[in-house]
Amino acid sequence: MFSKLVKISLLSFMLLGCVSNQPVVNTTQLAEIDTELAVLNLQQHQPEEAKAHLLEAQNLAPHDALVLVGEGFYDLNAHEVPEAAAFYHQAIHLAPQDPKIQNDYGVFLYQTHQFALALPYFLKAAYDPDNLCAAEAFQNAALTELKLGDHAAAERYFKAAEWFHG
Repeated sequence: MFSKLVKISLLSFMLLGCVSNQPVVNTTQLAEIDTELAVLNLQQHQPEEAKAHLLEAQNLAPHDALVLVGEGFYDLNAHEVPEAAAFYHQAIHLAPQDPKIQNDYGVFLYQTHQFALALPYFLKAAYDPDNLCAAEAFQNAALTELKLGDHAAAERYFKAAEWFHG
């Protein structure tokens, strides 16, 4: 019995010895963090810092939908709408079922006064059962309905947003 216990202990020690202490770096996660930092920089009117974060994000994960949305957001803030549209189109093509990407694309369409086109993206995001930010999508849908002149629908979506906020 003692011999068996010693063997198991040695095997456990050898297995632990094979495990690397180096952290596993997920470049996609790092890229998305850089993208979030870029958005924060833009909101604080620091476009140079935002661009630096976006370049780093693009180097780490050039085909990540959230990185592409970040680049679109940057271009939209720089009033480069065609370039922004290209990034948003790429993002929605890469992640057509992602409610965050759907909502972000809807925001882009709303900000470029394409209200009728924005509404389906907000609603798709709002009704996604996995969306943790459904309230935001319902609120965006309500604001869009106001722009489109449907006050009854806007009221329904505002109530849905309120319900999700708890």
